[in-house]
Amino acid sequence: MSLIDKHYTFDYPENIQSVYYKILSVTNQMKGLKLVGNNDNSCTIFMEGSVSFWSWGENVTISCQYLDDYHTRIHIESKPKLSTTLVDWGKGKRNIRNVLDAMKMVLP
Repeated sequence: MSLIDKHYTFDYPENIQSVYYKILSVTNQMKGLKLVGNNDNSCTIFMEGSVSFWSWGENVTISCQYLDDYHTRIHIESKPKLSTTLVDWGKGKRNIRNVLDAMKMVLP
């Protein structure tokens, strides 16, 4: 893990399958990110940010973790594709903000 990797974790009061599929349904609304894969078994979504003036691209992972039948832990991680990146100019933080903004549509 790099010093510039950004993480955000929170708990949501709904079952894991429902949360996972709701998040998956709004991945096309996540500004600057595109869906590159998902794993239904582990309830994980994989996204990419493209190369821009600010970075060489990022890998964004959204993971849902079972807590109990009525609660799910959601973990969002944004890290540069280029492991030698020293400064991300706030791109990781913006990626997490874009994911959270899209998720607000389905997880109020």
